[in-house]
Order: sequence, then structure tokens, then C-alpha cells
Amino acid sequence: MPDYFGEALQDFVKNFAWGGTIEHLLANGYSIDRMIKEDRVALPRKQIIELAEKINRQRILEGKEPYVVK
Repeated sequence: MPDYFGEALQDFVKNFAWGGTIEHLLANGYSIDRMIKEDRVALPRKQIIELAEKINRQRILEGKEPYVVK
């Protein structure tokens, strides 16, 4: 049986803990490779990409330019 609450809680914690950091780094021109190389974000590459895409979707909804994700 899937643990929907546990998955939702993990997603919330990941977004809360790392979303602001990733957005700040993207806004300052960091690439995903640089974030990983300099140990700025302690998440797997896949999760960093997912959060960056989520941040950009939200920016588009707000009428803002998306960050360049490299």
C-alpha cells in the first residue's frame, strides 16, 4: 500500500529545505553542475532538476522569465 502521507511529507520537506536555495543559486547564474561540484545542494541531480523545473513553472505562472537551467 502506498504511503501517500509519507511521500507528501518528504516532498514538502525537500521543497522547504532546498527550494529557496536552488532558486537563489539559479538567480545568481549557477548551473546545476556547479551546484553539485561546489556541494551547494545535498540532493541528487534528478531532484535538483525537478525542483528547478518546478520553480520555473511557478515563475511562468507569475508572468516572470524562467531561469536558465544548464
